[in-house]
Amino acid sequence: MEIWEPIKYLKFFAGKSFHEMIDDNEELLIYVKKQIKDHRETINYDSEPRDYIDAFLIEQKKHNPNLEDKNGEWSDMQLIGSCYDLFGAGMETTSTTTHTFIFYMLHYPEIQAKIREEIDRVIGKDKIITMSDQNSLPYFNACLQEAQRIITLMPINPFHETVDDVIIDGYTIPKGTTIVPQFDIVHKDETVFENPQKFDPTRFLDEQNNFKVDDRVMPYSLGKRGCLGKSLAKMELFLFWTTFLQHFEFRPEDPNNLPPFEFDYSLSKNIKPFNVRVIERK
Repeated sequence: MEIWEPIKYLKFFAGKSFHEMIDDNEELLIYVKKQIKDHRETINYDSEPRDYIDAFLIEQKKHNPNLEDKNGEWSDMQLIGSCYDLFGAGMETTSTTTHTFIFYMLHYPEIQAKIREEIDRVIGKDKIITMSDQNSLPYFNACLQEAQRIITLMPINPFHETVDDVIIDGYTIPKGTTIVPQFDIVHKDETVFENPQKFDPTRFLDEQNNFKVDDRVMPYSLGKRGCLGKSLAKMELFLFWTTFLQHFEFRPEDPNNLPPFEFDYSLSKNIKPFNVRVIERK
């Protein structure tokens, strides 16, 4: 509501889900504004920025030092909106994908064990994992690609429009037609991926167990309209997941009663809450 105030009036006409969304939105905005306030009180404008907020405040001091422009490019409103986008687009999808990955690790403990074995053998248990280690972990990279194939976090992709007449398999799609890409159909197509409902990272390993990038896996969409945060998301997922499995083992609460494959669907596909035992590795 901080970004678009009229939305608050819709709250009285909507149901529980909308109320929860608005409340969550307010909580996030309060957190963002507190972070900006804390940064402004502790920033050293003459040193290197500590993070994105610092970098913005340094530029803000140059272009809008007295905060007279309340809604312009270097206003606090713009900073709030930018931070909101980073949290909303950059963190929620990563955390949701991570929850679902852990869920699959409970159902495929042998794969979880193989990932840990590769990390222990190549990197060890004490070294901090960095992006420079990525090419040394082919099995994990295959697991990451397989997870993004089978999860398909965004079941409804953004609308697009054809800019020319297009013919696909004999069907004519006229210029100006609104289309919605359905990548999950490709990810689960038996003619493309054998046994597509099975979590099987070996499908992305060659005969020498080298990782194979497969362009048919499209978690970030395609082309110049693809996800702007693709590089950041891939980096986050690699560092988070490998570090988690380097230090922890994930086990089901009840080995004889694994959590069911149940999802909540909205703009993203979210695994329903489940319990997990997180055991620190010695």
